[in-house]
Amino acid sequence: MLWKPPVDTSLGAPRTPHVLRAVAIGLGVAMALACGGLGASQGERPRIRPNPDANDMAERARLEREYQRAEAILKERIKNNPEDHHAHRLLGDVNLTRGQDYRKKWKANVARAFDSYARAVQLKPDSCSYWSRVAGTVAMAYEDESTRIPGTTLAELPLEAGWAACPGPALVEIELRRDPTEDAVAAWTEANPKKTEIERILELQPWVKEAWDRAPISSVAWIEDHEPVPLAGGLPFVVVEPPLQARGVGHDYHRGVSELERFTTGRLSGDRVIFTDRRFPKKLPRNAVVKAPACQFSSWRDNDVTGVATGQCSASAFLRGQSALYAPESLEVAGPGHYKKTSIGPSMIPGDEVLWDSVRCLGGPVQRKFEYTPTCPVAYDKPNWLERSLPRDKVLGARSDAHAEQLLRSAAMKPVWGEEITERALRGDFGVGMPYSLFRYVQEDTKWCEGRRLLTRHMINGGELEWTCVHGEKAYTFVDMTLTWFGTRAEYQESMKMALADIAEDDG
Repeated sequence: MLWKPPVDTSLGAPRTPHVLRAVAIGLGVAMALACGGLGASQGERPRIRPNPDANDMAERARLEREYQRAEAILKERIKNNPEDHHAHRLLGDVNLTRGQDYRKKWKANVARAFDSYARAVQLKPDSCSYWSRVAGTVAMAYEDESTRIPGTTLAELPLEAGWAACPGPALVEIELRRDPTEDAVAAWTEANPKKTEIERILELQPWVKEAWDRAPISSVAWIEDHEPVPLAGGLPFVVVEPPLQARGVGHDYHRGVSELERFTTGRLSGDRVIFTDRRFPKKLPRNAVVKAPACQFSSWRDNDVTGVATGQCSASAFLRGQSALYAPESLEVAGPGHYKKTSIGPSMIPGDEVLWDSVRCLGGPVQRKFEYTPTCPVAYDKPNWLERSLPRDKVLGARSDAHAEQLLRSAAMKPVWGEEITERALRGDFGVGMPYSLFRYVQEDTKWCEGRRLLTRHMINGGELEWTCVHGEKAYTFVDMTLTWFGTRAEYQESMKMALADIAEDDG
């Protein structure tokens, strides 16, 4: 039996999964899982699948972590036959797993893996497993700007041949990652300052909509028996199908909700949800102070003796990113020309108390030194809070702020996704067969299953690219960019233990 490093299953996936790759040589060991999970575990149970490259010397060297030897074997094959697509694919596997092992050099190895997979798919564009490796590597590299594969590079792949042979999750993922150049985005934004990000996608990246139109969702085993999130006081809800009319409660100041919006439930009354609305048009003037850099063209000089800044605040536009707003009456004076640092936090004005478009810098002398920076006076309008109501059956409840944002993102994608995918995303439909790209959208937070985290958790299992993401008590297994199983963290950990037991028994 091959050498086996220790496997740490405490985090839901082996830190060094080479033992699983080793047992894959000629073996097909099933790993039984208990029922349970997200209601119940779903899909094909995780298992070690037979390795189609079991007798390949380079593959054996990779599994034994002898990456230089594996690389030398494959480079010799490619030198003798540059069109050996299988050798290019195996070389990509070597670099991908080496990047997993040698974490300080993961960026270089991921880049080399992509180059090898891209060459393999150019030589054999009808290989779905090759396309899945390209897509998986693109997803691993995307999160970090320094490793992200340029959209121009992805456009050079034989994508149409890939769609003809393998119209599945891998091609969807690649198309979604085909970003336009920064110059193209900047030029479009300058020419269309009022258009939305979705309009930008439709105009600059038409292939994204085409990919979603081709997305293989008809075969997904959807779970549709979940209940919508109930509306409850203090929790957010969203309007995903505007326009709606928000009625005034106790007054006649109604307003239209013409865009996707989120609010916080105040209380329920019959068939209406009542909330406090900050978008009442009557404005209440207020004053504040900001750090002087937030007011363009302001100038000042510090007095070396007193520490008091002298100079002039400009009457100009307010640069929101340079400073928050502070209520001067809440700041505590700490000697001539200074405020106490302990009073800074409590004096900060909450963002939802400000109509930001109204903020303007006032001219005049700079004020007291504030956090080692002079301040300038600012005028702004404060919203007049009023109660309004919307029909309960026209809004969606959310579990949390993150869930509300996910619902709004999904609703905004309707022009790109179309009716069916949007409705399923808003309902939270989920199921085996779901493309990885859609999985990312229907989750409230997927940082735990993106980018380099995929590299650290990947396996080449049965000749296919596989990874399992663990989040909290849930685990999700993807094979070739498709969700194939989900269950509990405990179930997945148990499967790893059983794999080790099978290996020990085989050694015996």
